[in-house]
Amino acid sequence: GRWAARPVCHAGGVQTTDDVQIVELPARRLAAVRHVGPFEEIAAAFTRLGAWTGAHPGSTTGPPLAIYIDDPSTTPPESLRSDAAVPIAEGITVGGVPGMGVPGVGEVLLPGGRYAVMTHVGPYSGLGPAWGGFMVALAELGLELDSQRPCFEVYQDDPGEVGASELVTVLHQPQRHVRAHAPQAEHCQMHQITSPSCSRAQERARRRCRR
Repeated sequence: GRWAARPVCHAGGVQTTDDVQIVELPARRLAAVRHVGPFEEIAAAFTRLGAWTGAHPGSTTGPPLAIYIDDPSTTPPESLRSDAAVPIAEGITVGGVPGMGVPGVGEVLLPGGRYAVMTHVGPYSGLGPAWGGFMVALAELGLELDSQRPCFEVYQDDPGEVGASELVTVLHQPQRHVRAHAPQAEHCQMHQITSPSCSRAQERARRRCRR
């Protein structure tokens, strides 16, 4: 299923664009595998998550996502934290926290609230430039980011069934309140997925998460 969102028209007096929309999202329980290291190396965490979803059919309620926790401008690459995750159904229990237990799957709560969203259509290798354009658009709209909540990507399609040029990824940036001409210097502006081989590995891993 698709990620449920409720549009907020002209949020806080800001005119949204065709590319950027403001939505309200509910909090979501997720099964997650913690990755520590450069963001672009998260594919291994998706592989582990896929093994868990394959062993627990019917436990998920939506497409997989990647959650980016730390700011790469202040955190060394080897210490960056991110989660490969998938929303889980009511009644499904996942013990521990990401990085604990076997096979390293834990439960996290993705905060709800107001998010700016933009849709990227194309290969995962284009997500870095997509984030850059997203951040420019947010700055032009005068939106202030909420640094207390993480940004994340939702992978709407199965790369095993959809061609790379048609893959839909929805980028999410948490919003706090409107500030005219707000400077934007948040960590997702620096998010990059530049390695073609890494992108192919991520496609295989995300496909396994849907089994």
